[in-house]
Amino acid sequence: MFGSVLKGKGRGGVFFSSFYLVSGSILFFVWAWYEFHLIHIGVLGVLSFLASYGLGKMRRWAVLLVAIISTSGLALSAVTIYYLLPRVWSSSPNLMILQFLMGVYAALSLASLIYVLARRDTFE
Repeated sequence: MFGSVLKGKGRGGVFFSSFYLVSGSILFFVWAWYEFHLIHIGVLGVLSFLASYGLGKMRRWAVLLVAIISTSGLALSAVTIYYLLPRVWSSSPNLMILQFLMGVYAALSLASLIYVLARRDTFE
């Protein structure tokens, strides 16, 4: 079933390519929601779309791009979680959901960085 989609690239490449496509879309939505004032969110969204393409095609430049996006994503997640931590228990459940989603984003960013660095020799 996945043979035509994968084309020898492995499921990890397709998974992380999809992750960056979805996260780029969400970052663009957040950027538009805040009326395009958060420039760093827009830049991270554009880079996520580029990383999605690069991982899908197994391009060599995607390794450096994923390294940049992953470290930026980890920093963004850490700051957001740190900011929300004291507010979560006294506030609405929406902040708890946001904190959980930022934790998932951080975990997937770290996993994609490890995956790309481990398989960097297979990129063309």
